[in-house]
Amino acid sequence: MSDLLSALVMGSKKYADPIASSYAAGNRPFTVRITRPGVLPTYDRATKVFTNPADELVYDGPGRLTTASGGGSTVIGDEETQFSTVRLSINGGGTAPRRDDLVLVVDDAQSQATHIAGRVFTVLDVEVGGHYGIGFVLSLSGAEPSRRTV
Repeated sequence: MSDLLSALVMGSKKYADPIASSYAAGNRPFTVRITRPGVLPTYDRATKVFTNPADELVYDGPGRLTTASGGGSTVIGDEETQFSTVRLSINGGGTAPRRDDLVLVVDDAQSQATHIAGRVFTVLDVEVGGHYGIGFVLSLSGAEPSRRTV
């Protein structure tokens, strides 16, 4: 009996996985790039120069950003910087993202009114990894762009 149940579950999973993946991919209008900063620079004694290691590309593809909370603010000098916390859903496969990775929003095909393209976020937490075999859900924090930036 358990073999029959296992076969039914596996059969339905083979049917449902492509549908779920297609739905999830079509539901991610942003293009995001996740990188993992290189760890420590190395010192070359011959040239007497520090060399920074290259960042590792973790993910480059579609993503869905949703607001999690308004975040807080920090005042430095006479300027107040707002922080926001968002959730990011990305496709699965490849290297798994982790805490302290950097997320760059490359493009917002859905709406230019959000002004989110070019924003950089830090991964606070990987809430769900590989759920239903179709992706990851990350919690991110990022600073709003400065009003003084030209």
